Amino acid sequence: INFNNLAIKKTENAFVYSSALIKPLSLMANLVMVSIYQLMPAWLYGGFLSLIAYRFNQPTAVAEILSAVLFLIFLLAGKLYWDLLHPDDEKKVSLLRHKINFLVIRPFVWFYPAWITRRQPVLLIGTKVFSLLLIIGVSRLYLYESYDERLFEMGCVLAFASNLVLVYYYQRFESFHFSMLRSLPIPLSQRVGYFLLTFTILQFAEIGAMINYFPSGISYLHLMAMTAFGLSISILGYASLFYRDITLEVVIQRIFSMTLLWIVLILFKVPAGLMAGIQSALAYVLYHKHFYLFEFNAAIDSEK
Repeated sequence: INFNNLAIKKTENAFVYSSALIKPLSLMANLVMVSIYQLMPAWLYGGFLSLIAYRFNQPTAVAEILSAVLFLIFLLAGKLYWDLLHPDDEKKVSLLRHKINFLVIRPFVWFYPAWITRRQPVLLIGTKVFSLLLIIGVSRLYLYESYDERLFEMGCVLAFASNLVLVYYYQRFESFHFSMLRSLPIPLSQRVGYFLLTFTILQFAEIGAMINYFPSGISYLHLMAMTAFGLSISILGYASLFYRDITLEVVIQRIFSMTLLWIVLILFKVPAGLMAGIQSALAYVLYHKHFYLFEFNAAIDSEK
Protein backbone atom coordinates (compact mmCIF):
# COMPACT_ATOMS: atom_id res chain seq x y z
CA ILE A 1 0.00 0.00 0.00
CA ASN A 2 2.81 2.36 0.91
CA PHE A 3 4.65 1.61 -2.34
CA ASN A 4 1.52 2.23 -4.43
CA ASN A 5 0.83 5.52 -2.65
CA LEU A 6 4.33 6.77 -3.42
CA ALA A 7 4.27 5.48 -7.00
CA ILE A 8 1.01 7.12 -8.10
CA LYS A 9 2.01 10.47 -6.57
CA LYS A 10 5.17 10.75 -8.65
CA THR A 11 5.07 13.31 -11.45
CA GLU A 12 5.88 10.84 -14.21
CA ASN A 13 2.97 8.62 -13.11
CA ALA A 14 0.30 11.32 -13.18
CA PHE A 15 -1.26 9.64 -16.22
CA VAL A 16 -2.56 6.77 -14.06
CA TYR A 17 -5.29 9.05 -12.72
CA SER A 18 -6.84 8.87 -16.20
CA SER A 19 -7.82 5.31 -15.29
CA ALA A 20 -10.81 6.87 -13.53
CA LEU A 21 -12.37 7.02 -17.02
CA ILE A 22 -12.34 3.22 -17.29
CA LYS A 23 -15.52 1.35 -16.37
CA PRO A 24 -15.49 0.53 -12.64
CA LEU A 25 -15.67 -3.24 -13.07
CA SER A 26 -12.90 -3.26 -15.68
CA LEU A 27 -10.72 -1.01 -13.56
CA MET A 28 -11.25 -3.13 -10.46
CA ALA A 29 -10.47 -6.32 -12.39
CA ASN A 30 -7.17 -4.85 -13.58
CA LEU A 31 -6.27 -3.65 -10.09
CA VAL A 32 -6.97 -7.10 -8.70
CA MET A 33 -4.50 -8.51 -11.23
CA VAL A 34 -1.95 -5.89 -10.14
CA SER A 35 -2.50 -6.91 -6.52
CA ILE A 36 -2.05 -10.57 -7.40
CA TYR A 37 1.31 -9.81 -9.03
CA GLN A 38 2.45 -7.65 -6.12
CA LEU A 39 1.43 -10.24 -3.52
CA MET A 40 2.79 -13.21 -5.43
CA PRO A 41 5.14 -14.32 -2.58
CA ALA A 42 2.21 -14.22 -0.14
CA TRP A 43 -0.26 -16.30 -2.14
CA LEU A 44 2.42 -18.74 -3.33
CA TYR A 45 3.37 -19.41 0.27
CA GLY A 46 -0.33 -19.51 1.20
CA GLY A 47 -0.91 -22.10 -1.52
CA PHE A 48 2.00 -24.16 -0.20
CA LEU A 49 0.55 -24.08 3.33
CA SER A 50 -2.91 -24.95 1.98
CA LEU A 51 -1.54 -28.04 0.25
CA ILE A 52 0.09 -29.17 3.48
CA ALA A 53 -3.12 -28.54 5.43
CA TYR A 54 -5.16 -30.42 2.81
CA ARG A 55 -2.74 -33.32 2.95
CA PHE A 56 -3.27 -33.59 6.71
CA ASN A 57 -7.04 -33.25 6.33
CA GLN A 58 -7.37 -29.76 7.83
CA PRO A 59 -10.13 -28.08 5.76
CA THR A 60 -10.58 -25.30 8.33
CA ALA A 61 -6.93 -24.30 8.02
CA VAL A 62 -7.22 -24.32 4.21
CA ALA A 63 -10.23 -22.00 4.38
CA GLU A 64 -8.48 -19.65 6.82
CA ILE A 65 -5.34 -19.40 4.68
CA LEU A 66 -7.21 -18.84 1.42
CA SER A 67 -9.52 -16.28 3.07
CA ALA A 68 -6.52 -14.35 4.44
CA VAL A 69 -4.81 -14.28 1.04
CA LEU A 70 -7.97 -13.17 -0.76
CA PHE A 71 -8.55 -10.49 1.89
CA LEU A 72 -5.05 -9.09 1.34
CA ILE A 73 -5.48 -9.06 -2.44
CA PHE A 74 -8.83 -7.25 -2.35
CA LEU A 75 -7.62 -4.90 0.39
CA LEU A 76 -4.66 -3.83 -1.75
CA ALA A 77 -6.82 -3.51 -4.87
CA GLY A 78 -9.56 -1.62 -3.02
CA LYS A 79 -7.12 0.88 -1.50
CA LEU A 80 -5.50 1.51 -4.89
CA TYR A 81 -8.95 1.90 -6.50
CA TRP A 82 -9.91 4.53 -3.91
CA ASP A 83 -6.64 6.43 -4.30
CA LEU A 84 -6.98 6.58 -8.09
CA LEU A 85 -10.54 7.89 -7.92
CA HIS A 86 -9.88 10.32 -5.06
CA PRO A 87 -6.47 11.92 -5.74
CA ASP A 88 -7.25 15.03 -3.65
CA ASP A 89 -9.69 13.69 -1.13
CA GLU A 90 -10.67 16.37 1.37
CA LYS A 91 -11.29 15.60 5.02
CA LYS A 92 -13.61 17.63 7.20
CA VAL A 93 -12.18 18.66 10.56
CA SER A 94 -14.54 17.98 13.46
CA LEU A 95 -15.69 20.85 15.67
CA LEU A 96 -13.87 19.42 18.69
CA ARG A 97 -10.59 19.08 16.80
CA HIS A 98 -11.01 22.59 15.39
CA LYS A 99 -11.38 23.96 18.93
CA ILE A 100 -8.34 22.03 20.13
CA ASN A 101 -6.26 23.30 17.20
CA PHE A 102 -7.39 26.84 17.98
CA LEU A 103 -6.70 26.69 21.73
CA VAL A 104 -3.58 24.51 21.92
CA ILE A 105 -0.36 25.84 20.39
CA ARG A 106 1.76 22.88 19.37
CA PRO A 107 5.56 23.13 19.65
CA PHE A 108 7.71 22.66 16.59
CA VAL A 109 8.96 19.25 17.75
CA TRP A 110 5.40 17.95 17.46
CA PHE A 111 4.93 19.02 13.82
CA TYR A 112 6.87 16.18 12.22
CA PRO A 113 5.38 13.32 14.34
CA ALA A 114 1.89 14.59 13.46
CA TRP A 115 2.82 14.93 9.76
CA ILE A 116 4.42 11.49 9.40
CA THR A 117 1.45 9.92 11.20
CA ARG A 118 -0.91 11.36 8.61
CA ARG A 119 1.36 10.96 5.58
CA GLN A 120 2.98 7.55 6.20
CA PRO A 121 0.95 5.72 8.87
CA VAL A 122 1.84 2.27 7.51
CA LEU A 123 5.56 3.08 7.55
CA LEU A 124 5.43 4.56 11.06
CA ILE A 125 3.36 1.77 12.61
CA GLY A 126 5.33 -0.95 10.82
CA THR A 127 8.64 0.51 11.97
CA LYS A 128 7.47 0.75 15.59
CA VAL A 129 6.03 -2.78 15.66
CA PHE A 130 9.18 -4.25 14.08
CA SER A 131 11.58 -2.45 16.41
CA LEU A 132 9.56 -3.20 19.56
CA LEU A 133 9.18 -6.90 18.78
CA LEU A 134 12.88 -7.09 17.95
CA ILE A 135 13.99 -5.52 21.24
CA ILE A 136 11.56 -7.62 23.28
CA GLY A 137 12.54 -10.77 21.39
CA VAL A 138 16.30 -10.47 21.87
CA SER A 139 15.88 -9.53 25.53
CA ARG A 140 13.83 -12.69 26.21
CA LEU A 141 16.45 -15.07 24.83
CA TYR A 142 18.51 -17.13 27.28
CA LEU A 143 16.44 -16.09 30.31
CA TYR A 144 17.96 -18.81 32.48
CA GLU A 145 21.48 -18.82 31.05
CA SER A 146 24.35 -16.36 30.88
CA TYR A 147 23.36 -13.54 28.54
CA ASP A 148 25.84 -12.05 26.07
CA GLU A 149 25.35 -8.28 25.97
CA ARG A 150 26.36 -8.23 22.29
CA LEU A 151 23.10 -9.98 21.37
CA PHE A 152 21.08 -7.19 23.00
CA GLU A 153 23.26 -4.58 21.29
CA MET A 154 22.69 -6.10 17.85
CA GLY A 155 18.94 -6.16 18.40
CA CYS A 156 18.95 -2.51 19.48
CA VAL A 157 21.08 -1.53 16.47
CA LEU A 158 18.58 -3.13 14.08
CA ALA A 159 15.70 -1.44 15.91
CA PHE A 160 17.24 2.06 15.79
CA ALA A 161 18.54 1.60 12.23
CA SER A 162 14.99 0.85 11.06
CA ASN A 163 14.07 4.41 12.12
CA LEU A 164 16.51 5.93 9.62
CA VAL A 165 13.82 5.94 6.94
CA LEU A 166 11.84 8.25 9.25
CA VAL A 167 14.97 10.40 9.48
CA TYR A 168 15.01 10.64 5.68
CA TYR A 169 11.42 11.89 5.65
CA TYR A 170 12.23 14.36 8.45
CA GLN A 171 14.77 16.10 6.24
CA ARG A 172 12.21 16.24 3.39
CA PHE A 173 9.54 17.56 5.74
CA GLU A 174 11.88 20.20 7.14
CA SER A 175 13.12 21.29 3.70
CA PHE A 176 9.91 21.28 1.67
CA HIS A 177 7.22 22.17 4.21
CA PHE A 178 9.24 24.50 6.45
CA SER A 179 11.81 25.84 4.00
CA MET A 180 11.60 29.27 5.63
CA LEU A 181 13.40 27.86 8.68
CA ARG A 182 16.56 27.55 6.62
CA SER A 183 16.82 31.34 6.26
CA LEU A 184 16.00 32.15 9.89
CA PRO A 185 18.89 33.00 12.26
CA ILE A 186 18.54 29.79 14.27
CA PRO A 187 21.84 28.40 15.63
CA LEU A 188 22.85 25.04 14.22
CA SER A 189 23.06 23.63 17.73
CA GLN A 190 19.41 24.55 18.28
CA ARG A 191 18.41 22.96 14.99
CA VAL A 192 20.13 19.73 16.03
CA GLY A 193 18.43 20.03 19.41
CA TYR A 194 15.01 20.19 17.73
CA PHE A 195 15.85 17.10 15.70
CA LEU A 196 17.17 15.19 18.71
CA LEU A 197 14.13 16.04 20.81
CA THR A 198 11.77 15.09 17.97
CA PHE A 199 13.36 11.69 17.49
CA THR A 200 13.59 11.08 21.21
CA ILE A 201 9.80 11.42 21.17
CA LEU A 202 9.47 9.20 18.09
CA GLN A 203 11.79 6.57 19.55
CA PHE A 204 10.33 6.74 23.05
CA ALA A 205 8.73 3.32 22.51
CA GLU A 206 12.09 1.72 21.69
CA ILE A 207 13.82 3.39 24.64
CA GLY A 208 10.98 2.34 26.93
CA ALA A 209 11.20 -1.26 25.71
CA MET A 210 14.95 -1.27 26.33
CA ILE A 211 14.42 -0.08 29.90
CA ASN A 212 11.49 -2.39 30.63
CA TYR A 213 12.96 -5.54 29.08
CA PHE A 214 16.62 -4.90 29.87
CA PRO A 215 18.27 -8.29 30.48
CA SER A 216 19.41 -8.97 34.03
CA GLY A 217 23.15 -9.25 34.50
CA ILE A 218 23.97 -6.20 32.37
CA SER A 219 24.78 -2.90 34.05
CA TYR A 220 22.53 0.13 33.67
CA LEU A 221 25.54 2.13 32.49
CA HIS A 222 25.51 -0.12 29.47
CA LEU A 223 21.82 0.68 28.98
CA MET A 224 22.61 4.40 28.98
CA ALA A 225 25.44 3.83 26.50
CA MET A 226 23.12 1.85 24.20
CA THR A 227 20.49 4.61 24.36
CA ALA A 228 23.10 7.20 23.42
CA PHE A 229 24.36 4.94 20.65
CA GLY A 230 20.83 4.51 19.27
CA LEU A 231 20.23 8.26 19.21
CA SER A 232 23.64 8.84 17.62
CA ILE A 233 22.56 6.56 14.76
CA SER A 234 19.67 8.93 14.02
CA ILE A 235 21.89 12.03 14.34
CA LEU A 236 24.53 10.62 12.02
CA GLY A 237 21.90 9.56 9.49
CA TYR A 238 20.36 13.05 9.57
CA ALA A 239 23.66 14.87 9.16
CA SER A 240 24.82 12.60 6.32
CA LEU A 241 21.72 13.50 4.28
CA PHE A 242 23.09 17.03 3.85
CA TYR A 243 26.26 15.78 2.17
CA ARG A 244 24.52 14.99 -1.13
CA ASP A 245 20.90 14.67 -2.24
CA ILE A 246 20.08 10.97 -2.71
CA THR A 247 16.98 8.90 -3.27
CA LEU A 248 15.24 6.72 -0.72
CA GLU A 249 16.52 3.58 -2.46
CA VAL A 250 20.12 4.70 -1.93
CA VAL A 251 19.36 5.54 1.70
CA ILE A 252 18.02 2.02 2.28
CA GLN A 253 21.15 0.54 0.71
CA ARG A 254 23.34 2.63 3.00
CA ILE A 255 21.27 1.65 6.03
CA PHE A 256 21.88 -2.01 5.19
CA SER A 257 25.64 -1.45 4.78
CA MET A 258 25.99 0.58 7.97
CA THR A 259 23.96 -1.96 9.94
CA LEU A 260 26.36 -4.70 8.89
CA LEU A 261 29.29 -2.50 9.95
CA TRP A 262 27.72 -1.80 13.37
CA ILE A 263 27.08 -5.51 13.93
CA VAL A 264 30.70 -6.35 13.06
CA LEU A 265 31.95 -3.68 15.49
CA ILE A 266 29.68 -5.07 18.20
CA LEU A 267 30.97 -8.59 17.59
CA PHE A 268 34.49 -7.25 18.14
CA LYS A 269 33.29 -5.74 21.45
CA VAL A 270 33.76 -2.09 20.51
CA PRO A 271 32.11 -0.14 23.39
CA ALA A 272 28.71 1.36 22.58
CA GLY A 273 29.67 4.62 24.32
CA LEU A 274 32.76 4.97 22.16
CA MET A 275 30.77 4.40 18.96
CA ALA A 276 28.16 6.92 20.13
CA GLY A 277 30.86 9.55 20.73
CA ILE A 278 32.54 8.98 17.36
CA GLN A 279 29.26 9.06 15.46
CA SER A 280 28.10 12.22 17.25
CA ALA A 281 31.39 13.98 16.48
CA LEU A 282 31.21 12.91 12.82
CA ALA A 283 27.61 14.09 12.61
CA TYR A 284 28.65 17.47 14.09
CA VAL A 285 31.32 17.92 11.43
CA LEU A 286 29.05 16.89 8.54
CA TYR A 287 26.15 19.05 9.70
CA HIS A 288 28.16 22.21 10.33
CA LYS A 289 30.04 21.88 7.06
CA HIS A 290 27.23 20.99 4.67
CA PHE A 291 23.94 22.35 6.09
CA TYR A 292 24.02 25.71 4.31
CA LEU A 293 25.79 24.31 1.23
CA PHE A 294 23.20 21.56 0.64
CA GLU A 295 20.94 21.77 -2.40
CA PHE A 296 18.35 19.34 -3.72
CA ASN A 297 19.15 17.77 -7.05
CA ALA A 298 16.38 18.62 -9.51
CA ALA A 299 17.18 15.48 -11.51
CA ILE A 300 16.24 13.34 -8.50
CA ASP A 301 12.56 12.97 -7.74
CA SER A 302 12.92 13.77 -4.04
CA GLU A 303 10.18 12.31 -1.88
CA LYS A 304 8.16 15.28 -0.63
